Amino acid sequence: MIITLSNRKRGKDAMPLEVNLLGYDHEQEPIDRPRGMPLYQWFYCERGSGSLTVDDQRMIIREKQGFLLHPHVTHTYQPLSDDWTVHFVGFKGPLCANLLMNLGMYDSGAYYFSDPDFFRDRIADMLHLYMRDRQDHNGIAAACFHLLLGLSERIKHIEHIGVYNSNPIVDRAIATIERRYMEPLPIGDIAAEAGVSNEYLCGLFKKNVGQTVHHFLTITRVVNARLQLLQFPDKPIGDIAADCGFRSASHFCSVFRKYTGDTPAKYRQTH
Repeated sequence: MIITLSNRKRGKDAMPLEVNLLGYDHEQEPIDRPRGMPLYQWFYCERGSGSLTVDDQRMIIREKQGFLLHPHVTHTYQPLSDDWTVHFVGFKGPLCANLLMNLGMYDSGAYYFSDPDFFRDRIADMLHLYMRDRQDHNGIAAACFHLLLGLSERIKHIEHIGVYNSNPIVDRAIATIERRYMEPLPIGDIAAEAGVSNEYLCGLFKKNVGQTVHHFLTITRVVNARLQLLQFPDKPIGDIAADCGFRSASHFCSVFRKYTGDTPAKYRQTH
């Protein structure tokens, strides 16, 4: 669902913050905007995964993550899975630049959400206000302001493993890794789904991504394990290891410590 809101006040009478776009449970289609949008936009990934490119930097957006786009910033985003579903809000106004700066939302880019329900519920609140009274611009703007204030305490810049040059073969390989990282995944299977030989994929992947296929797969597993450690504090580490494609809990702990400097238990405690 996408709703476009029309606010009539302009110039000196413009609202300090006004909401212009709302999206809820939207199955996201590919978007390419060389000149960006005249809005601030916050997105939250509910299901699936997609890629975001901002200023020639491409990154993976997974479930429980989201991204912020500032006005007039060149960007593209597209699904990596068939079910990439997002919620979003687009807003503008003379208050926005200083507000986002003070809230630490300095740049366009991707974020981790520590409270997955918060964004979804606030978008639902704004939709409810719109359905009740389509002219209640002040109420919807107030709900957006509440979203931004609360979001500042629930987001964190995340380290991305998916910054890479666009290439259709690499895109298919990464989509396969994103979809199947939780299972045993030989490079031959990834190459087969990408439609090329192992050797060709390895060379092309290294050239475009700057790392090997195996390294990318391992980091994908580590990133998803980090998310599970934080999102499910009572989930046994052995279960997280199995869900993220590691051979055993001991293998998981060894690899996790190599890439993060902490054991899974220490990481969970610290963060």
